[in-house]
Amino acid sequence: MRYRSDKYRPNQRPVESKKEDPIFKYFIIFEGEKTESSYLEALRGVSKKHPFVMVEKIGNEKGLTLLNQMIALADDMLKKDNANKCTYQRAYSNIAKEFQSKGLKPLTEQGLMKKISSIHRNTLKDVSFGDEIQKDKLKQVLEELVNYLDSSLLSLGNEVDDLLNFSYPEFSKGFDKIAIIVDRDRQGTPDDEKFKKDVLSGIEKGYRILVTNPCFEFWLLLHIKKDFSKQDKTNLKKGKLPNHNENVAYELLKQYDSRYSKDFKNAADYVRKTKQACENVKSFSENPIELVDHLGSSLGQFLKENLDL
Repeated sequence: MRYRSDKYRPNQRPVESKKEDPIFKYFIIFEGEKTESSYLEALRGVSKKHPFVMVEKIGNEKGLTLLNQMIALADDMLKKDNANKCTYQRAYSNIAKEFQSKGLKPLTEQGLMKKISSIHRNTLKDVSFGDEIQKDKLKQVLEELVNYLDSSLLSLGNEVDDLLNFSYPEFSKGFDKIAIIVDRDRQGTPDDEKFKKDVLSGIEKGYRILVTNPCFEFWLLLHIKKDFSKQDKTNLKKGKLPNHNENVAYELLKQYDSRYSKDFKNAADYVRKTKQACENVKSFSENPIELVDHLGSSLGQFLKENLDL
């Protein structure tokens, strides 16, 4: 078997070694426009036992919870090479954030992103930033970037192949794993039996199904609050109350954190409290099957297993 030797570098390629336990990557499928993505991005700075890779999100304009479509995307990853779609924009953003987190000077994250964008426009004249990556073309841009950084007398610490693996990590069948983050969301999936069937289907296929009931905001709320009144619990299970614009978890979260919004610009504040959230969720259900109709989240167990908290 081939092993990854460095648990903290998602771009680390498998190497032949038995000095430590094998390090696989978790490819994470999630829904939601910004909140889940911002939270996962904020976890970038937390040391991980297994690197996380974000996969194209799933969702639609009606806000329905589409667990069956998320499972179908996971199925495709097992069937096709390079099934985890990624745009040039996301790849460049990942690189800029990685260098910034390592204190790249004198360039800022924004400065490096500007330089990469300039290289892209000059090298791939007819390719949009939002296009799905073609690996050979991405490699051309990264070769120019390495030349630029080396000529700027900056300590790069990465060769082109390493940058390529980091910016566009490939799924290794039989080695890497898939996790799916999904809300219970009664407004989006009102049928308990259908939702339970989808959860069981994903588990039986070997995917890690990470359910939060009623929604991801409840997981965030557990970073701040542990005890809830009986009425709060009743309201939370309903998801959204009549004549209310937002779900109950969102409204409660706003009471305790006036800065919170769907843009989730203070995600790092919550990540610093992840250990507390993992403890607070123990007062609720953590089993994905039970979470069909019980308050709680299975994210706590997953993060405890995979983060060095």
